[in-house]
Amino acid sequence: MLRPCVAKLSSCLQVLSICLLGFVSLSTNGATSLAEASIANEYQGSSFDRIKHIVFESPYRELPQYRVDRKHFGKKGKGKDNYVLEAGKRTLSVRHDLLDFPNKQKLFQANGICFAGDWIIDQRSPFTGQFSYLTNTPVIARASVALSGTKQKNKRAFGFALKLFPSPSKNIAVPTLNAFVMHSLSGTVTKHVLDLTMDNEPPLNGLPPFSQLGVAYRLLRDFSRADKEISQQKPDVGFRPISHLAVVNSKGENIVLDKIISPRWLRLRPHGDTPRADKNDFRDELRLENYPNQQLSWAIEVGYVENIDNSDSDKIKKSKAQWQEIGQLVVNESVASAACDQQLHFSHPTLN
Repeated sequence: MLRPCVAKLSSCLQVLSICLLGFVSLSTNGATSLAEASIANEYQGSSFDRIKHIVFESPYRELPQYRVDRKHFGKKGKGKDNYVLEAGKRTLSVRHDLLDFPNKQKLFQANGICFAGDWIIDQRSPFTGQFSYLTNTPVIARASVALSGTKQKNKRAFGFALKLFPSPSKNIAVPTLNAFVMHSLSGTVTKHVLDLTMDNEPPLNGLPPFSQLGVAYRLLRDFSRADKEISQQKPDVGFRPISHLAVVNSKGENIVLDKIISPRWLRLRPHGDTPRADKNDFRDELRLENYPNQQLSWAIEVGYVENIDNSDSDKIKKSKAQWQEIGQLVVNESVASAACDQQLHFSHPTLN
């Protein structure tokens, strides 16, 4: 009896960590769900200028402390008042860049700070689309932590959600490209989040707090239900694909199918000479006013295994990866705002 229980608990903990960090994406393995098809004609994309204006126009006067707990999850069952179930469906099927979240906060990564900047590829590599040489794409990014702890004493699961705008002009609407990187699934206690490297297949790094076991079970059940209802597939946890970034160039043009080449892993590494700001809350730490030229940057590194299709093989181990630095993510504006926390939406990429 004990062994099955332990196995189930371990599964719950993994799903909890990944759900809370935005890494759960109910996979369709490339198939188009009914929900996606129903809104395909509604989503025409967004311009960088419009999204930036909305996110940056009304900064907080004081940082809020949003609580992440089961009271926001709604009722159990299959109805629309089960907000976890609805969030699972929304994550997979809704492409829109702005949403009004239930209860005016995100269910999971509720506390965050947003940035505007550029995704710059200045090194040659064989990879296409957003990884190709001389790509310069505007980006809106949101840094957040799972659960409620935002302070240095907390075990913070820190990560970035990136929204790229591949368009010839910042004021032209285009379907956005979203990507997700994190340091670890369960978090770590650290004085500076700028000491943390993030990638799209982070380690578990221990367990979340014991008090979250009930939350883990609820998330496991409801996300599995959403997956069965929409995609007819099991969720793949712990890895967020980036192959969709290789499909579109910086002008919004699709790459010819047989020319698409994608790495499997994306890693953001803080530059070593970046000074550290000793601030208790990560949102204060990352305010750009704390840094030279009011700017922060991360090296963009890609990982791959030679002689294997890196885009869709589920048997490739990250420990076997070769890494190459190909550019940098540079952000030069930051804001903590209600629109950043309550409206900005990052649709999750489906598996290939």
